[in-house]
Amino acid sequence: MKTSKRLKVTTLILVIILITILSFLGVYNIASFKKDNLVKSYQVGMELKGKKVVRLKVDDTVNEVIYDSEGNKVDQKEEGKEYTTAQEPVNNPESLNKENYKKAKKIIEERLSFLEVPEYKLRFNEENGTIEIEMNNDELTNYVISAILQKGEFKMIDDETKETLMDSSYVKSARVVYNTTDSGTTVAYVDIEFNKDGTKKLEELSNVYVKTTEQVVNDEGVAEDKTVEKKVTVQIDDNTIISQSFGEPLKNGHLYISVGQQATTNEELQRYALQASIYASIIQSGAVPFEYAIEQNDYILTNINENIIPIVAIAVLAIETIVFIVIFKLKGIMASVLQIGFVSLLLLILKYTNVCVTMEGIFAIVLASIINFAFIYKVFKNTDSQKAVNENLIDFINKSIPILIVSIIFCFVKLAVVNSFGMTLFWGYVVSLLYNIVFTKGILKNI
Repeated sequence: MKTSKRLKVTTLILVIILITILSFLGVYNIASFKKDNLVKSYQVGMELKGKKVVRLKVDDTVNEVIYDSEGNKVDQKEEGKEYTTAQEPVNNPESLNKENYKKAKKIIEERLSFLEVPEYKLRFNEENGTIEIEMNNDELTNYVISAILQKGEFKMIDDETKETLMDSSYVKSARVVYNTTDSGTTVAYVDIEFNKDGTKKLEELSNVYVKTTEQVVNDEGVAEDKTVEKKVTVQIDDNTIISQSFGEPLKNGHLYISVGQQATTNEELQRYALQASIYASIIQSGAVPFEYAIEQNDYILTNINENIIPIVAIAVLAIETIVFIVIFKLKGIMASVLQIGFVSLLLLILKYTNVCVTMEGIFAIVLASIINFAFIYKVFKNTDSQKAVNENLIDFINKSIPILIVSIIFCFVKLAVVNSFGMTLFWGYVVSLLYNIVFTKGILKNI
């Protein structure tokens, strides 16, 4: 019986040691050139890995515009014709006022929210409209910058006459949807939902802009069928998204625009989905009253990095270990081993659940460690350790329910600092509960 108990205790302690090694030291692939760590890295906020700083200023560019004798704009002059030139600013001076500056800020914030940018700071100067944004620097950053930089004038025009048929005033909302074909490929679409007037207008257009067959007489005098297609062009800032005719009347007020081609890989689908998200965010938020230009686009390194996470954890564990040994003497070593195992497992879980750890998240790690420290302290303080584990587990669950509720609420907050704190504290609660049931109870039961 004693041998069996020793084996169980030894096994649990060895597992704790293994978890600690994986969490703090990792496992390295010595066969690779860079000796990469096989254990996943932390996903961290911009305070811990650097940030992108983008400053947008109201575009003050003045262009030279060429007009022909009839007053039409032309791209270049031709010999033998008369032209006039004029200096015209990119932005109409009448549009540059505080009201439009505030409107532009609101639209850009809506686009950032639509694109679900996890962490950013926005500073706004209402006197000149300058906007400075700090955000994470990752693979999505360039897409985000592209979305916020565009003016975003949405319109549907006649492909031949260039007459504007519909604009953003007819739009109710926009979103990204997906459709899987029979062949197993996936297509990303921008789903534009129109308001009441837009729904009526879209149905009218879908009955006019179609393919038709007409009989014409060719050069030889023979009648033949000819396909005539009237197309609608969808544009954002005069850039064509798609030109198409309608195959059937659209009565439900939704226009689906495919983005890219049929995706056969996750990489392709992600690329098309990101582009569709940019279109949808612009259409959803509306047009900025004027054009912005990038004044600054820098990557700024931070003085601290993700290494602060294990450093803080080790510092907290060192203090807790000293307290345990001073109070419980020899038993304090076992209490310290259990506490080290808990913190190690929590850090490992945070890596593999993709929790974005910010400075607030680090504070939540410390808080979770203190809560678990208090639990182990109460268990070891009781002479009947096995009974103490059962009683304190029930007491822990009862008293920590408010913490669990608060952490769950914070998990659904989009603000990165709040979300990081909530997610970290939530996993701290879950790991503490399961860890103490398996390891603390399992070890003390066999001592």
